[in-house]
Amino acid sequence: MTRDLRLELHQMVAIGNEFVNKIYGFVYEPPRIFAVSTYCSRKSLKEILENGQLRLENMFIVSFIMDILKGLKYLHQSPLGFHGNLKSKTCLVDATWRVLLANFGMVHMREGETDNNDSDLMWTAPELLRRNNKKTDMSKISLQHADVYSFGIILHEILSRAGPWGGAPFSCSEILEQLKYPTDDDYYRPNLKLIKNPHPAALETCKACWEEEPELRPKVQKVKKMLQPLAKGMKGNIADNLMSLLDRYKNNLLDVVEEKIAQLNEERMRSERLLLQMLPAQVAHALKNGLTVEAEHYPQVAHALKNGLTVEAEHYPSVTIYFSDIVGFTHMSSESTPMQVVHFLNDLYTVFDTILDDFDVYKVETIGDAYMMASGVPLANGINHAGEIASTALRLLESITDFKITHRPNDPLKLRMGIHSGSVVTGVVGVKMPRYCLFGSSVTFASQMESYGLRK
Repeated sequence: MTRDLRLELHQMVAIGNEFVNKIYGFVYEPPRIFAVSTYCSRKSLKEILENGQLRLENMFIVSFIMDILKGLKYLHQSPLGFHGNLKSKTCLVDATWRVLLANFGMVHMREGETDNNDSDLMWTAPELLRRNNKKTDMSKISLQHADVYSFGIILHEILSRAGPWGGAPFSCSEILEQLKYPTDDDYYRPNLKLIKNPHPAALETCKACWEEEPELRPKVQKVKKMLQPLAKGMKGNIADNLMSLLDRYKNNLLDVVEEKIAQLNEERMRSERLLLQMLPAQVAHALKNGLTVEAEHYPQVAHALKNGLTVEAEHYPSVTIYFSDIVGFTHMSSESTPMQVVHFLNDLYTVFDTILDDFDVYKVETIGDAYMMASGVPLANGINHAGEIASTALRLLESITDFKITHRPNDPLKLRMGIHSGSVVTGVVGVKMPRYCLFGSSVTFASQMESYGLRK
């Protein structure tokens, strides 16, 4: 550790000001040095400015600006003499919304480091960029001039809330090139038009801080005086207005909470709709609420869910089951891409599902091109189940005559169907992805009817 580095570390630890983040010491683990400093619960000013949900009153804005200037003035008058790395990321905000300047000094500590991220240089003065941000051989006065330029960028960032160079039509590297090598005295700077309803004093201060010639930039005390009109009407600092600020902040939080609750309710409704599509409505409601199925309609499910037991299977003496598949589906799939097959099945089953809404039938499942539905479950419908399935099947046959396969429009679509009536046992299978299933010889018979059925 060199003498210059030891001196710099000593000066940093000796600094004590309410607007500068206190450094208590360093942990040296070669080749790294870690600073131990005050924790700021509200993180950095940059993160606060980027939070679009947080509305900042003028009192907050002016307080942030003045806190930065107070901390910068102290550093410029201290033995250290400068900040050297001023940006919104190094302006930390504590629990009382006070800005504390951090990451200051460390010139000798950072010697030899390279800034690989162009976005971290967006606050850096042009004269430093031309020196590749090397500061070890610069005077304290020169580094103070560079701090004032950086403050001007932060001032624009606070007032516009559009980032250090928000709205710029160039990349970070392109902006840095224009700053390093201006053409014809045309010095590129952030767009002041991004500031809504700007105070004239703020605009003039930004321009003054951005002067290309470092010696023409005002000192911190002059900058503070130029910005005094912004603080007109404020009573002291932010601590004096804390109750008012907290009330406004609370109201803002209530708005955010209401918005999040609305999003949560929307997501819950989306989940409920998905559950209702996966299971019969009666079973889905029972699983969701614990007991919404009327006992006389579905006694086993209602009783089991009420008492926290496994859903018991139920026997239905007479239901009608339907199976269908697409004729030539295997051959068509071999000549189609996976995405074409997915889009085709989605289009077809969307038509089928719409038709099912008009009848007392329940879609059990689809596996590939196989489509299964039933009537008489989960709610018995007397002797109507056969007629409901037959009517649905006729509508499905009618619908495929006009259906066009998107990627094979000239190929006719044919279905093979199987229908059988008989007894079944039903139940909910699974926990993570519950499925309403039908079991019994009637299911097997209906499947065989479909397998050996005629093409239509």
